[in-house]
Amino acid sequence: AAARHGIPLLLPAATTAEGVDRAIFDELVLGQPSPACILVLATAIKELAAQGAASIMLGNTDMSLVTEELQSAATVPLIDAARAHAREAARIALAG
Repeated sequence: AAARHGIPLLLPAATTAEGVDRAIFDELVLGQPSPACILVLATAIKELAAQGAASIMLGNTDMSLVTEELQSAATVPLIDAARAHAREAARIALAG
């Protein structure tokens, strides 16, 4: 979908992506993110920013648990997918 709008999709290195998967499925889904988990996610964000990302979508809804910590360490804006969807749903519901 991003490509249809001229937005390039940047991906972290495979080893970084594996670390992100472990952080999500070993800790975030349990609601217990450790400092090490946050560091893994922050490292992935820094990697994407170094590739030229202007902003980064936190596409896993469990990332809402650590959005503030990640944003404080990020050099680019982070978009929390869960919050973005909730805001849009509220906007549509209130529009009638």
